[in-house]
Parts: sequence; structure tokens; C-alpha cells
Amino acid sequence: MDVHGGWYDATGDYGVHLSHQNLTSWFNPQQAPLVAWSLLQSYQRLGARNDVNFSEYRRRMLDEGLYGADFLVRMKQPGESFLQAISSPGKDKLAQDRVVANPNWRTQIKEKESDSTIVEESAVGRLAYQASFRSGAGMSIAALALASTQDEDGQFTRAQYLQTAKEAFAFLEKNNLKMVNDGKENIVDDYNVLLAATDLYKATKQSHYLEVASLRAKSLMARQISEGQWKHYWRADDASRPYFHPSDAGLPVIALLEYHAVAPDNQRADILSSVKQALDFELTTTADVNNPFGYARQLVQLKDGTKRTSFFFPHDTEAAPWWQGENARIASLAAAARQAMPLFADDANFTHRLNAYAWNQLDWILGRNPFDVSMLTGSGYRHISYLFFNSWRYTTLPGGIVNGITADPQQNVDGIAFDQGYAVTGKDDDWRWAEGWLPHSAWYLYAVSLPVQQ
Repeated sequence: MDVHGGWYDATGDYGVHLSHQNLTSWFNPQQAPLVAWSLLQSYQRLGARNDVNFSEYRRRMLDEGLYGADFLVRMKQPGESFLQAISSPGKDKLAQDRVVANPNWRTQIKEKESDSTIVEESAVGRLAYQASFRSGAGMSIAALALASTQDEDGQFTRAQYLQTAKEAFAFLEKNNLKMVNDGKENIVDDYNVLLAATDLYKATKQSHYLEVASLRAKSLMARQISEGQWKHYWRADDASRPYFHPSDAGLPVIALLEYHAVAPDNQRADILSSVKQALDFELTTTADVNNPFGYARQLVQLKDGTKRTSFFFPHDTEAAPWWQGENARIASLAAAARQAMPLFADDANFTHRLNAYAWNQLDWILGRNPFDVSMLTGSGYRHISYLFFNSWRYTTLPGGIVNGITADPQQNVDGIAFDQGYAVTGKDDDWRWAEGWLPHSAWYLYAVSLPVQQ
């Protein structure tokens, strides 16, 4: 099986993942396919700005984006979906040790180097190793459909990119429910299918994809509810669980905005209304407490069902003990705000608030934060090092963005922490703050490629 390519997932993770967190239902992050999609989207967005200063960056973005599309073609299984993960077991990270990985696992914290970082559940049958719409396949389809519209081929042709995307979409339309951990779709399926169908429609102009996109957009917009003081928040399930996400919080809005460009005229007003309500909820939640840095706050729900607003991803969720800094989350929200602004140009107050909100998230990553630290490696100052059991063996490359600032490890409601790793806890905790991870850079790149308003 030839599945070479892709990108190592993080500073200390030499695996290649379309997604993970399958067993949590709500928190699948988009990983390798997001990188490909972001690179190709950013290539197009910067091209629309007609600035010669971007020309060489764009050349490299196209090359790297098609490299990612080539990898996704290899990961696609004949007549089925995509393999979800490739691991690299063993301390030597030898090529011959790389295996198609079981993606159904939970995080555990290592207390010594020989421990595993995961606890696997059984994977029975071929489909257990493959991605559902929410666990990376939806974004993979979107990236491949987008790649098929470029002016160049990669190692595979544009026709092969499109055919791969269409085959995976057709398979998952029939089989997605068999491939999700709880047998039910939720908001993460909605926005990933919406994005996949939208990009397939843009590439093919086939009415079926527009019909699917329309249905998913309606389903997504129907997830906006109000409860008590919280107006027009996204619900993740069929009841009132709020949608909050460690890396892709802006993606529901971005998927709707991508669809808006091709939506029928009779649906566009509803889309803009939904987008405005969603973003107004983000702005209101961010401003409802003293928040001098304008950091994007969120409505969260704990495992016991308690809802509350919070600065940071809580430590008591279905993903526990997994929690980390949220630079991808805030960059995705910056992207959503920036992408929406041109569509609300007639509302100066709203666009002004969106613009400030977006800049606050990007500035936080670059150093305007309580720790006065740049989290973009190679830019700014006071960078932290990822110390795996107090060793320097893993190094984040320049351009990589580390996980970032979190809530206090003692779970104080609005506590704050940064770089409290092995030296403090005696466990493998450094990654929570200091490890570079692909989605941070992918979302940041996409956000800054969008039109700038000073």
C-alpha cells in the first residue's frame, strides 16, 4: 500500500492524521486535509488581491497544496473512504515502522517515556480505519474538489482529484452513519458535508451537490437556538448542547459563507442572517466580561451537563484528559470574521466590531497576550521550547504555531496558564502549551490571506 506523503501532525507527533478524537463525538479536528484546503484557498485569496509581493509565496502554496491533494488520493480506498491515520510507532520513528493506525483511541498522559499516549478501542473491519465525514473525509473531499479547479496538476491529475472526491462523497452519503462512533450525525457532520458538497458543486456544477449543500445549510442554520441569556448559539446535538471546539470553532460560519457564493438567491438572505447572528453571539460572549485583550470567549458544556461561558476549553469534557491551547480555534474565528466582513459592508458598526475581533485573535498569537510571548515560532520573541520529559529532542520549525495559552490546570473557572510542563508536573504535559500543531498554522494562514481592513 502506497500512502506516502502528508505532513507530520505536530512537533512530537510523527503520525499523519486526517483527524482524531473520534470517540468524543463533538471534537474531531480537521488536520492534514485542512492544511491542503487552507493552502489552496490561501493561494486563491492572495491571487485575488493582485499584489506582486505574494507571487512567490503563492507559487509555493500551490505546490504544497497539490502535494497534500496527492496524499489524499493515496489515502482513498477503492470504492470506500479515506484511511484516517498513519502512525509512526517506536522511538526511532523508522519508515518501516509506519502503519495504518486505528483512529479510535483516547488520550492518556504519559508519566514515563515508555508509556503510550493513547488507549485504543477495538477497530473491527475495514471501515473502522477509515474516515467519516466529520473525522476528516468531508474536508478531504473539499480539498480535492478545490485542487481539481487549479491551473496545474500535481503527481495526480486534476481529473483524478475530482474523481476521488466524487467517489468518496458517494460512498459516505450511504455509509456515514456506520462510521461515526455513536451512530448519529451532529453539527460537525453538517459543516463538513456542507463544505464538501459546496466545493464539489463549484468544481462540477452538478445539481446533486447543490441540493445536498442546500439541505446541509438548512440543517446547520436550524441549529441556532437561544437559551436564557445566550442568544443564537450553535447547538451541536438535537437538544441544546452548545457547539464549542478546540480548533475549528469558525468553521460553521466559514462553510455557510463558502456556500453563500453559489446558493440560490432565495436562500442567501437566510444565510446572511444566520451568519450575522452567529458572529454577533461570538462578539457578545467575548465582550460580556472584562477582557482587555479581546480574546474570543465561548459557551461550553462540561461532562455533567453544566453550561457556562469561558475563556478557554474546559478540562472536564468528553475529551479529557486531552486539552491544550487554542490558537487554531481563535485563528478560525478570525478567519470567519474576516470572510464575513465584505458581506456586511452596509453595517459599519458590525464590520468594525468584526475587524477588531479578528485582529485581537491574530495579535494574541503574535504576542499581544498576558504572557507577552509570540507563539509563532521564528517571529517575535520569548518563544517557549517543547521539552519532552525535559529533553530538547523535538523542535518546532519556524512558521509553526504552538498550542498556546490554556485555562489553569487546577480547573479554575477563568484561570490562565502557559508553559507548565514536565518541570512543574513531572508528567508529559509540555505539549499542551509548547507543541506546534498543523491546524494552528493552517487556520492562521487562511485568516491572513483574506482581505485586510485596518
